[in-house]
Amino acid sequence: MARLQIDAEVGVRAIEWVDIRLLREGMSTLCPLRPMIALIALTGTDYSRNLPLVKPKKLWGIMGSIQSNFHCFTESGFVDVRGAMDMLVASIYRQLFRQQCRGDDFDGVMKSLGGSRLSNRYKQLLPSNGRALCTLKNANFIFRYWTGQSVVGAELREAQFGFCVRPDGGVDWDESII
Repeated sequence: MARLQIDAEVGVRAIEWVDIRLLREGMSTLCPLRPMIALIALTGTDYSRNLPLVKPKKLWGIMGSIQSNFHCFTESGFVDVRGAMDMLVASIYRQLFRQQCRGDDFDGVMKSLGGSRLSNRYKQLLPSNGRALCTLKNANFIFRYWTGQSVVGAELREAQFGFCVRPDGGVDWDESII
């Protein structure tokens, strides 16, 4: 509810109050915030699996090159998962590895990078279809939460949000491509 700010020079603490209800309302009505929430989800949060090798600073640095691919949202404001794979995620990796990458869609970009001169370590870190789908589905869970739509425990375990239940009953990332 509050953000604590510390002034390093004088050690003074200032508190700023944030109205979470109002913040959620703004996020549900302001379209420009939706791509930003998606990008945050792609770099990983408590409830989203990150895209490997995609860090916030790198993503911010290529923002101008990928923003034309932000049209992968449905009318209700959620990420069109399949469309985002081929538009947004493919464009992110194409920009991060411009020298080594060719390809138009996700599969083409990953195939190009897999056959490139990237180190074996980088190649092993590239996302599978399942990993990228999981992250995009997680972004939809975050949208649902931040737009004030109810989220109950059972829904968290639904495959549509990129989660699954392990045999021991715990929740895990769902990287299936179904």
